[in-house]
Amino acid sequence: MFKRMAEFGPDSGGRVKGVTIVKPIVFGNVARYFGKKREEDGHTHQWTVYVKPYRNEDMSAYVKKIQFKLHESYGNPLRGMTEFPSMLL
Repeated sequence: MFKRMAEFGPDSGGRVKGVTIVKPIVFGNVARYFGKKREEDGHTHQWTVYVKPYRNEDMSAYVKKIQFKLHESYGNPLRGMTEFPSMLL
C-alpha cells in the first residue's frame, strides 16, 4: 500500500498516484516595532511571515509554491514564493 520513501523526490520521475505524504512545516510571523510611526508611509511595524521545513530539508521536492494572502491595504496582497524556505518582509 505505501511505497518506500526512497522512491520519492526530485529524482523519482514525478508524482505517485494514490499516495499521501505528510511533512511537518513551521510557519508564523514576527513583528518588529519601529518605536514610532514612520513619516514616509505611516507604518509602525516591520512584519515578516515565513514558511520553512521542520527538519531543514529541501522542500522543493514536494512544494512548488507558497502563497501569502495579506491584508487588502497592502499593495499586491496576494504574493507567491517559489524559493524555500520562504520569507516575506
